[in-house]
Amino acid sequence: MEFGKEKILRVNQSEDNFSDITFVAPYSPNRNEEKSPQVQIDQLLKEIEKNVWGCDLVLCLFVAALTSYRSDRCLRPFPPSHIDEDGKNFATLRQTCDNIPPLHTILKEPNKCSHDVKNLLMWLFMEKGHPILKRINFNAVQFPSKFSNEFKPQFIFEVFYNDKFESLWQKRQAGRKTILAYHGSAVDNFYSILKVGLQQHFSLEKEVLFGNGIYLSNELSVSAHYAPFGQTWTNSSLGSQHSVIAICELINDIEKVKCRDSQNKKRSLNKDSLHEIPEKYFVVTDSDMVRVKYLMVYRQKRVFSVKSYLTEHLFLSLMFIYLVSIIAIGIFSNSSYTRSLKKIFRMFSFFD
Repeated sequence: MEFGKEKILRVNQSEDNFSDITFVAPYSPNRNEEKSPQVQIDQLLKEIEKNVWGCDLVLCLFVAALTSYRSDRCLRPFPPSHIDEDGKNFATLRQTCDNIPPLHTILKEPNKCSHDVKNLLMWLFMEKGHPILKRINFNAVQFPSKFSNEFKPQFIFEVFYNDKFESLWQKRQAGRKTILAYHGSAVDNFYSILKVGLQQHFSLEKEVLFGNGIYLSNELSVSAHYAPFGQTWTNSSLGSQHSVIAICELINDIEKVKCRDSQNKKRSLNKDSLHEIPEKYFVVTDSDMVRVKYLMVYRQKRVFSVKSYLTEHLFLSLMFIYLVSIIAIGIFSNSSYTRSLKKIFRMFSFFD
């Protein structure tokens, strides 16, 4: 692939080797370069201020993809400012991300935001075509099914798409009803899921029980098994370790959305499926039929333990033990205290 030319995987397009595909989002450097640095930073600050939670989560997902051992696959689209003649420059991108201060610090002290950091944040938060995340109230969400408080997320974000994508979705739907279902995945996958969408072709690389496609469920406990906690952005106000489960909207297409259907028994059989698709499962064989509507974000809680506390505060623990030892030596070296202690021991021996 020649440098500077985009190779974009279109929906329903198949290739033999997906590892060579590079997703590059639309980028207009000239548009930003025409503006003065102060205007650019003012726009960035305004964007962060009006949607600080959404920007924070985007950074969390981006950093999770960048630090993943599968970063070449997970980090799609890749920031164009970090693509050079040799291809994707992960080293400089990681260095830039390491220098991103907390968002509340950027709002108070924007001068701490370097040129590279500013360009990256503008691309992540302000580039046209990128979906926008906005934190919403728990009660404002329509869930596919009820669940216990054990599965209640700490944060919920709604995904807002641009007008062009929204128009295409409505055109695909063509008046058909939609179904809500959960999709669980590793946290480092959600950056590409958010930016590129769920892609059914990735299942071709796995052994799947119910045929190739995107697996979803209307039971949260089922999807939760596929959403382990993972490391994200250490400077996030949302925490640094998260699990993410998507609430997706499916177009109820009989041929492309496989599930149990009492009126159509053949619908529960997918191509290359070893068994019938069980209750509460959906297998979507066409990416056009599904989109992410909400993200449920779980923050991993730290469990207090004496061992972990002593490990993290080793110096203070040693100082405390040292002081206790000094006090104990001082007490036991006192002759009057020793005589009193002997009397107590005699009393106990008398009762025996």
